[in-house]
Amino acid sequence: SIQNLFLRSSSNTFVSGDLAVKGLPDANKTTITLKQANVQTNSREIAFIVPAISTIKSPDLAALGNVHFVGNFSGTLHNVNAKGALSSALGGITADIVLSFPLNAQPSYKGIVETQQFNLGKFLLKEFFTNIRSTFNNFNRGRVKIIMDCFSKNRRAHRS
Repeated sequence: SIQNLFLRSSSNTFVSGDLAVKGLPDANKTTITLKQANVQTNSREIAFIVPAISTIKSPDLAALGNVHFVGNFSGTLHNVNAKGALSSALGGITADIVLSFPLNAQPSYKGIVETQQFNLGKFLLKEFFTNIRSTFNNFNRGRVKIIMDCFSKNRRAHRS
């Protein structure tokens, strides 16, 4: 356990907060908790650690610019709890969620995710969407896709 942790790897990436790690060396049983988190990074710096990130074309992670998260985080490789606010060049998101990453099923989340003037079109490379304010509750990836498709089709029908 480390109180008042502060790590900086560059001018764009830093982590601060109260960190606790339990369960090492078994990564599948390790729990990480970061309270009073203040974290900032961007896709370029994450790609240095996780090169596969640089191959993702959609969503456009680079368009987020520097991403800044303030809140609390705890979890394992397969189950993450996060509550806080995220800001980026595309807008803001607040969340109180539990993310699940099962080995043999689609990822899902339970909780609430709200966007504030988030430029979804630029993020998804779909010009049709613009800055949106939305709230999503308890969705898996398939349900979010269906809602976005319906939103997109509905807006096209009403465009002049």
